[in-house]
Amino acid sequence: MSQTVIWEESFGSAPPGWSIEGNWAFDNGSMLFYYYPVVENFDFSAISPEIQIPAFPSELSLNQFIDPYLTGVTNETCEIWVISGDQQTMIFSYEIINGTWGDMGGGLFTQSLEPFAGQTVQLRFRTWGASTNSLWNWTIYNASITTNFENDLCAIEVNGPSNVLPGVGGSWYASIKNAGQLPQSDFLVRLFSYKTGEQVGEETYTGIINAGEFGEVNFEWVPQDYQNTSLYCVIDEVNDEFTANNRSKGFFVRIEPPVEHHVLLWDNDNDIATIYNDETGQKEQANVGIENALYLAGIPYIKVNSLPDDLSDFNLVICTMGSYCLS
Repeated sequence: MSQTVIWEESFGSAPPGWSIEGNWAFDNGSMLFYYYPVVENFDFSAISPEIQIPAFPSELSLNQFIDPYLTGVTNETCEIWVISGDQQTMIFSYEIINGTWGDMGGGLFTQSLEPFAGQTVQLRFRTWGASTNSLWNWTIYNASITTNFENDLCAIEVNGPSNVLPGVGGSWYASIKNAGQLPQSDFLVRLFSYKTGEQVGEETYTGIINAGEFGEVNFEWVPQDYQNTSLYCVIDEVNDEFTANNRSKGFFVRIEPPVEHHVLLWDNDNDIATIYNDETGQKEQANVGIENALYLAGIPYIKVNSLPDDLSDFNLVICTMGSYCLS
């Protein structure tokens, strides 16, 4: 079945709009309730920002793990509520005396949100009871809400050459998904340059994309100026019932100047991963992002761990020093 993700939270960093209290915290790609500091007769909640539920069948999905410390369990309970205006509806309740719920990496919980169609809601994760010491943790790894639209086209991405010459240009293609229930055809796709904001291409998709399937739209673009930019596509379809996914993510393109590059990358951060990558949800070394940027720009470079005595052959030296340890 084709579905559209209308809201998603991966807790990659402390997300805006959430309200947490007590022992709730955001930790390295998850939201969790932790036993420490130990609190007696506790009642703590984590509440999401407002979420607009479309007037179509929707479903909540989340990965969670409830890990009790059974030696001290009495009445401690984990609950999930849906807040809509002045009303609160409980959709999940688990007494932790029953043992673990899910797995260490997360167990899937799903719940229909059909009673809340067309409403603005919030999710409330509540845990309460005699002592927090009875619960090692309740971890929410991610949460999402999907909706079944009849007509929904999703712009996925743009791909093609990442560096071209001015006056020569190249060919790029946009990937489109039919996330709705009905077949789609004869819709317009526009290609834009992020640098200037101008439209650089326009094509009509004349084939048929069935529910859940993908299609491609090809573009030709011949830029004239030296620049770094990003290409993205926008779907223009009057019957589309969810327009928030009609713009794709950007694809970096460098229009190459006539310059010969001699780049040295001195990786001097002691091989410690300290940079948080929002796209992967993982920490990585400082040189990784720099190398990816150089690769996407089509700029050759030499990477070293020790600085050469003679730098006269290089017109650019990049150094990472974010976490160097003298010991």
